[in-house]
This record gives sequence, C-alpha cells and structure tokens, in this order.
Amino acid sequence: MEKIKYVHRQDSGFKLSAGNSGETSLNLSNEIFDLIAKGSMQLGEEKDVTFKIYKEDCIRAICFIILKLPLYQSSSNASTKISDGISIFQKLIDKVNSIFGERESVDYTVNLYYRIDGRIYLNRLKVDGFSIRDVLVENNSALLFREEPNGQIALRILSDIKDGEDVGEVDYENESISEPNQIIYFGAPGTGKSFRVEQITEKYKDDVIRTTFHPDSDYSTFVGCYKPSMESIPQTYTIEGKEKPIIGKDGEQVTKEEIVYSFVPQAFTQAYTKAWLNPGRPIFLVIEELNRGNCAQIFGDIFQLLDRNENNESAYSIIPDHDLQQHLVGEFKDAEDIPSDIKKATAMRLPSNLYIWATMNTSDQSLFPIDSAFKRRWIWKYIPIADAEKGYKIKVGDHQYDWWTFVEKVNGDIELATKSEDKKLGYFFAKADNGIITADTFVSKVVFYLWNDVFKDSFDKTIFKNDLTFHKFFEPDGEPKLEVIDQFMHDLELKADGEE
Repeated sequence: MEKIKYVHRQDSGFKLSAGNSGETSLNLSNEIFDLIAKGSMQLGEEKDVTFKIYKEDCIRAICFIILKLPLYQSSSNASTKISDGISIFQKLIDKVNSIFGERESVDYTVNLYYRIDGRIYLNRLKVDGFSIRDVLVENNSALLFREEPNGQIALRILSDIKDGEDVGEVDYENESISEPNQIIYFGAPGTGKSFRVEQITEKYKDDVIRTTFHPDSDYSTFVGCYKPSMESIPQTYTIEGKEKPIIGKDGEQVTKEEIVYSFVPQAFTQAYTKAWLNPGRPIFLVIEELNRGNCAQIFGDIFQLLDRNENNESAYSIIPDHDLQQHLVGEFKDAEDIPSDIKKATAMRLPSNLYIWATMNTSDQSLFPIDSAFKRRWIWKYIPIADAEKGYKIKVGDHQYDWWTFVEKVNGDIELATKSEDKKLGYFFAKADNGIITADTFVSKVVFYLWNDVFKDSFDKTIFKNDLTFHKFFEPDGEPKLEVIDQFMHDLELKADGEE
C-alpha cells in the first residue's frame, strides 16, 4: 500500500515566491496517517515513527533544486532568494552527508503528533542536521509513503512533478546505479563488506543472485553443466507404427522413474539470462569470498567478457560451448528486443544492466592469488575498519567490556606484530546477540583467531602474557574460564564498564 503527499508552501524548504514561513513540520492527510499509525493512536497522542529514506532521492532532489533556481529558501520568519547554485549545492550536500555518510539508505526517526484538534503532523524533522523539508520545492515535490513487505514504511522523495500529478508507484526500471558494474569490496574480516553490498542491493532483492567461492569451485559450479536427475517418464507402446500411451488400472498414463541428463544453470548463467530478459532492470551477481576460489579456473573464457566498453557492455564476445548454447537458445526463444546473436547464442556478451559485485578478505589473499589481468577488470573499494557505533559489549560474568575499545587495542598490537592490516579485526568479526558478545563466543571465535591465526608465529610482540595459552581459557567441562578472560583484558590494559 502507498500514499502520495504533494508538497505545498508550508511543507517546503524552497518556495517559488517570497513570503514568511514558520513551519518546521509536515502536515499529513488522514489516509497517510492511517497508513503510518495503523489506527492505533488517539487524539492528543504522539509517538516516534521510523521511515526508510534513500540518499539517491535526496541527491536527485538537490539537483532539481539547482536546476530550478532562483528559488526562495524558507527560514524561521522570512525567506531568502537563492541564486548562487554552488554555495547552496554544497550546503545541501553537507546536510545529506551528515545523515547518510557512505550509506545508501538510513532509518529516519521523527515524531508523529495526532493533535487534539484532529490535525496530524510529523514533527522534529531535523536529524543530524538534515530535514526532508530541506530538499522539497513548493508544488514541484512529493513524498511517497509506501509500506514494504516487512511492514516498514519507505519514504521516497519525488522531484520535478506537478502538484496532483498521478505519479503511481516508484519505478526502478531503467534506474541508474551509482556503483560500477564490476566492483570488489575488500578489507579485513568483519568490516562489513557483505553488509555494504546487502545495503545497496536491498531494494532489488528479487534480482540478486548470490554465490560463494571456495577451493573446490570451478567453471561447472559457476556457469553450469549437465547433471543427472530422476524424472517420471510417461510410458508408451507402438502399434501399427503409432505410439500410444500405456494406461494403468487407475486410468492414468503409466510412468517410470528414469535417470535423465539436463543442463543445470548456475549463478552466472542465471544472472546472465535474467539480465538479457529484463533490459533496463539492474540484475546483480554477488560473489562472496572471491579469492577463496581459483578465479582463472572458475571464470574460464567468461574472463573475456569482463572487459566493458563505454556503454558498460562487454567489449568482446565469446562463443558459448554447445551445452550452454542449447540452454541459452531455450531461455531466449520467446524473448523480444534481444540482439540476434545473443538470442541464437552464437555469441555471449554481458549487458549493461548486469552488475557483478564481489567481496574478499585481505587475510585470505594467500589462498588463490589473483593475477593482474583479472584485477584490472574490476574497481576495487577498500572497506576500512571503523566503529559501527552499535555499542556492542563483551559480557564476562558480571563484567562488560566495550567491544570497539577491545578491537582498537588488539588491532594496534596486531599491526606491531605483523606489520600488516590483513589480520586485523573488523567491527562485525564477532556476532552480537542484542548487542552482547558472550564469553563463549569471545573465546571460541575471537581469542581462537588471535591465538591460531595471528600470534601463533609471533615472538617479538604478543598479547598472550605470562605463559597464557589457549587451553587455559577453558574450564575442564569446556565452559569459558571467566577469571582468565578478565585477566586477559587487564593484560591488555582494558577496564570493564564502571571499573576504576
């Protein structure tokens, strides 16, 4: 379900003509209120509501504002004519970056107020210096409130529309993606590489095909191959040169389970066919743990397709093998608006709407080296170790230690010991349950990693002091030994919350 709110003078940050404006909220219709509050609020009641908003909407709105200049910008008791596009553009971009940062979407929590006189408002719109009113133009903007399948309300900001225009549902067909077609997100384990990809592709979730590389991955597990399967084959007999069905006592044709061989498409072929069959719609092939597989073996001749031209299509074609060709012909037989050689599968090229994104841990780079020819066909984006500001705590009995403080301290020791970032911990290295990393998770995952993979061969600097070894972290029954964990933390000069 979705509802449109068209932006009028009192709701906009930018106006078409001069005039005072003291409004800092948005008034809502009863229909939008019912969608948001779901009939659970009473007159005079207020509560916080959270919408999902998108950075791309804000950027488009800012671009529209600049094209629409001159405009009047609302203030507390007046409005100022804006003609300088450069300064206002930077001001608006700074506001958007204050709330989004590098994220493509955020949760935007404001106040919903059902006034005693029956009027409905969204209040407290300014969050981290940003308000949706800052990017709205009187009679040229609209807000689309749409209920997502998970129950959350997405708040889309629409620009360059006419007041009352029937905009319908937001259409993602032919939508451009700001990220490149081929990108590898890399960094230390736990930095949120997969999470970054998930954030960007979340709204396209039905068009995301995922696979994970591992040492046994090869061309057949990535592209596809013939595989045996059991099928019920209708049984027939021939009489007077004609084939007739064998009918059983129940009146149904008799079948027999037989082994048949058919081409089974894997992740690449699934994404490839879906992209050609849905031109203009972004299709994503996401490869997790790219460097845990032998890329040369897995991609084979598809490697040639990774060279893209200025239109983001493959610069060169390849000829698929006979098995793959037969499968593609069957997939494309009813398709329209597909190049003839693609439809007949006499050639393969990647279309511009096929995005291949991958993740890799730098600490795994020794598994299968990636050669320079393969590397240069991708854009590489480093995901640094950073505080995700989730407030995770390590719970050790009655004590709690701040997770980020621990990560910062240990990463400093790792750098001293290894002279490298490859082995450092990212914020999401350990999984927290309701913000808590249990003692068992901490020892079994974090301490074990540090002991076995980082400091195992380190003699010049170690975080394991006083002859501390890994097995000493456990009781005889396998439970974590809490006093040893506490001592480990104290050796790192870390204090529990509230500890002097």
